[in-house]
Amino acid sequence: MSDSLEALLDKLLFTLRHGRIDQSVDLVQAWLKTARPGQVTALAKACPEQVRPQLTTLLRDVVSGFPDVLFGCPILIHAVPDIELDEPAPPCLWLPSLEASADQPCDGLQFEGWLPADAELPVSLFPHPFKPTVPVPWRTSTSGIALFRHDHTVCAEEAIDIPVEWWGNLFRSTPGKVRLLGRLLLPYPDALDAARALQAAARGESSLGSGVFLHDCEWARDSGLTFATECAREF
Repeated sequence: MSDSLEALLDKLLFTLRHGRIDQSVDLVQAWLKTARPGQVTALAKACPEQVRPQLTTLLRDVVSGFPDVLFGCPILIHAVPDIELDEPAPPCLWLPSLEASADQPCDGLQFEGWLPADAELPVSLFPHPFKPTVPVPWRTSTSGIALFRHDHTVCAEEAIDIPVEWWGNLFRSTPGKVRLLGRLLLPYPDALDAARALQAAARGESSLGSGVFLHDCEWARDSGLTFATECAREF
């Protein structure tokens, strides 16, 4: 860990142990302005285990923009090109953007774009809106994170529901056959952990341990394995 990260961690441990949450938030917000990708994870992993739950909660809230939280929906997608196309299939599928005239999933929830499963925190959330920059190789189960901005003044978190039909409309113009898994909304740092576990399991890669923010990833691994079995049967 670099000297600057070690100094920041020492300050955060002091403020957290003394219940100075406002000072902790100020420290993290100021640091995130210059933090490099991967440093949020490095900071969390360097924290002593007895204080780590407090620090990860703090980092999650600040990175997600509490109270108007930026949620992530981890998805797993398997795509096969359309063999009936008049032209050769593109080299990969790009996760789709939302047309300007299209409906949002529900009141108080706005689709912002995508993050790849290997994105490192902190991520740059600009330009706005995001571009569909996540490629999905054909016939290879791939994860991404659909980002949604939640306005807590319009609806409570527990009232959020993303209709299946909305996902269908989003992927309607996809040039191929698609199988999609994903409706669960999480703070987007947790969603990144879940997406990595989903993808690793679906691809038969080495099992991942617990995530930095999402400590229980077993459900994601189970879902990824089931998804892979269903794709093998369908395609």
